[in-house]
Amino acid sequence: MGLLLIILGLASAAFVADLAMESASSSVGSITVAGASFHPSTTVLVLAAFAAGVLAVVLIALGASLVRRRRAQRAAFTRRLIDLERENEELRKGRQDVPTVAEPPGDALSEAWTASPASKR
Repeated sequence: MGLLLIILGLASAAFVADLAMESASSSVGSITVAGASFHPSTTVLVLAAFAAGVLAVVLIALGASLVRRRRAQRAAFTRRLIDLERENEELRKGRQDVPTVAEPPGDALSEAWTASPASKR
């Protein structure tokens, strides 16, 4: 999404550059953009260039912000994954150090744990 906004901002900047080149080369006062001819006043021309320039800057800044935020989130997730893997490994090592508990003699306890409630009646 961020990259798309950057591309749209660059397209808007290209539009501003094209508009400026057309107005500089035009002595009659008409501007041709995308095959259409316009006869704007100087004020309208300046405002259109300003608006397109602001749009270009905003889109590029927003796109760069989204790209940076995505990279930061990915780095945070990677750090969290490494921490969880380290913690998991420590828990596995700690589990291996604990001696196993021996079962009590006889099967009375194991039968009590595995028997269903219907069989106790």
